[in-house]
Amino acid sequence: MKLIPASAGDGRYFVHVDKILPAFISNVEDTTLSTTLSFGGVQVRTVEHIISALEGLGVDNCRMELEGGNEVRSKKEKRKFKFYNIVFQCFRT
Repeated sequence: MKLIPASAGDGRYFVHVDKILPAFISNVEDTTLSTTLSFGGVQVRTVEHIISALEGLGVDNCRMELEGGNEVRSKKEKRKFKFYNIVFQCFRT
């Protein structure tokens, strides 16, 4: 997944298969064991950690590009993904 600063007012949104999925509470489809967002035929799973990290750090505008499947996860690390560290590295000034 790539995190890219978005323009002011764009908000937080996922990009999967060239489709945009806004990270709005109204797009929550399921919360069984994890949070799934769905909009316009696009579905993204396990978004709760990255959304919490962005909120905690005050990042209001972020483009999150998914690579591969429709699940937010780490491909490189075997242990649990540390979103707070990744977001901090991407958005610190």
